[in-house]
Amino acid sequence: MDKQANVIIVGGTIAAGKSTLVEGIANQTGFYPYPELREGDEVQEIILKKLYENERIHKATVQYYFITNRFRQFKDSSSKLMTSILDRSIWEDFIFAKLLMKDEPQSYEHYKKLWRKTIENALKEFGRPKLYIYLKVDWENFKNRIFNRNREAEIANFSQNEDYFKDLLNEYINNFRDIVEEWGIPFLEIDTTKMNHKEVIDFAMAELKNRGIA
Repeated sequence: MDKQANVIIVGGTIAAGKSTLVEGIANQTGFYPYPELREGDEVQEIILKKLYENERIHKATVQYYFITNRFRQFKDSSSKLMTSILDRSIWEDFIFAKLLMKDEPQSYEHYKKLWRKTIENALKEFGRPKLYIYLKVDWENFKNRIFNRNREAEIANFSQNEDYFKDLLNEYINNFRDIVEEWGIPFLEIDTTKMNHKEVIDFAMAELKNRGIA
């Protein structure tokens, strides 16, 4: 039988409400919350700022930084006796790499091989997550949430990055389920377009209870 990691992951594009759902589930269940890497990570803040401002930075280096740190986070969360709930994980790095490295095909192919090998190692050593929750959002709500959360690096450069944000959103909508299902991870999609934060949390909690996870 395949190993199962004592982990739930909440995924989705930027501003989809992942952090709020992670916190909401953790508060109701006592699960251990793992915030996305950006929280308190000064190196990552610098990287993201440079990317949004189109400063010179090697895209492959950026993606290697993320995959290394996310692997460590998955390892740490899988070792806990208490169920952990992660804000994004390794599987989503592929979507960002595909967009950021589209003009570097050789680097992208090398990265893709590394990404697949990293996931294979993670599943072999720690097991598959119990559930991957994907928060779906449409473009208008995405824009509203970007400006409502008011992160300087995102809104100060929104116009010049608008095409990137649209491509990112489309990649999630069109391909995310296939990526997760390829690796045999149980999947839950929540369309948050017409839901407030409380409704999303309530819906997710009901599903977790139905699946015997919470």
